[in-house]
Amino acid sequence: MNQGDGITKSDNVSDPVWHQLARLGLIVVFFILWWAIYGMLNERGVEPSRMQVFSRPCDFFPNIIQPWTSVIYLFGGLLLPAAPFFSYRGWRQLGFVLTCYSLASIPAFFCYWLWPVGIIRPKISGHSFGQEVLRAIYSWDQPANCFPSSHVFFAVLGAILLTRQSSGSLTKNIAVWTFAVAICITTITTGQHYFLDIAGGLMVALCGYYVASWIILDYKPIR
Repeated sequence: MNQGDGITKSDNVSDPVWHQLARLGLIVVFFILWWAIYGMLNERGVEPSRMQVFSRPCDFFPNIIQPWTSVIYLFGGLLLPAAPFFSYRGWRQLGFVLTCYSLASIPAFFCYWLWPVGIIRPKISGHSFGQEVLRAIYSWDQPANCFPSSHVFFAVLGAILLTRQSSGSLTKNIAVWTFAVAICITTITTGQHYFLDIAGGLMVALCGYYVASWIILDYKPIR
């Protein structure tokens, strides 16, 4: 890790198995609670009297919908946010990652509650693997909670957390950010989001990271 940033490699020393299981349990509980809140807001936001709908990217660029990118959208959206937990394994490191995610989620949840933006999804008629995956995504996720994009802020935070480590090579960092950018692009190519949702996701990601750094690293040194 970067020297003097308040989170050191000493957090990664071997711990008893029950410590590792407890950390894993905390991660699982965090994401269960996150998805429960997200789902509740999604159900509320999709109500016709509340959901705000605008002109879609595919209305201006008909060929922008690429169902094969749903594979990146789905699996990348799961893998990149999870990846930092393999590097930030100590209790203090784990707390920093979860604080970043929480501080980015809070303003996003307020937006979902107060100003529920939704999107009318395109019809998917084929039966390729990508089209089947996209149909599955549409069936799991209501078309609300668009702004800001949670896919974007989780991908950007995952990339920031992975590349902030001084031990990461330039090649690794480029690969991580290429993957994050690809995930952001798939929010459009799957018909899930508007362009503005990407900007909103980037904004809350940066706010979450820098506020968490300010609170934890400056006011609560954990060297």
